[in-house]
Parts: sequence; C-alpha cells; structure tokens
Amino acid sequence: MVKAIFITNIASLSAYEGVVVYPNPNNGVFKITANSTVNAAIINSLVQIVYRGTINQGEQVINLGQYANGVYYVTIIQNDKLLHVKLIKE
Repeated sequence: MVKAIFITNIASLSAYEGVVVYPNPNNGVFKITANSTVNAAIINSLVQIVYRGTINQGEQVINLGQYANGVYYVTIIQNDKLLHVKLIKE
C-alpha cells in the first residue's frame, strides 16, 4: 500500500520522513533536502513535467528560473510513500 501525504502550507513543511522543500514561495530557485535517496518530479499547472530526477541524501538545488511564475507541484517518492508539496514561484 502506498501512503500519500499532501503538504499545502508552510507550517506543514517542517519535515516529513526527513524530506524538506524550501523556500516556499520562491523566485524559481529552491532546495530539496532528504535524509535518504528519493525520486522527485515537478509538475506545472498545465500538468507538464518540468523536472524529474533522483535526489541523493543531502541537499539538491532546483532551478525553475526558465519557467513562468505560478503554482507547481513537487512529488517526492520515498520507499512506499508519496509526498506532494504545492510550490509557488513568484
């Protein structure tokens, strides 16, 4: 069974299963930190994948500077869990 968690506000972003996405909102540059290797995908409001990759343990800087301002959705896959984070690019 896969457990899905939806994060929709900053107060919820403290750390879920050792994964943190910050800052939010941002200018297109943000970080994902993880205490283990996770897979990540970022989807725009048109449901287009704008980023897909593996985040190794530690910190990964993601730059969405070339994309339009707006709402993006970050999906983190870690073992049998999905973490969904609403991300705002200003």
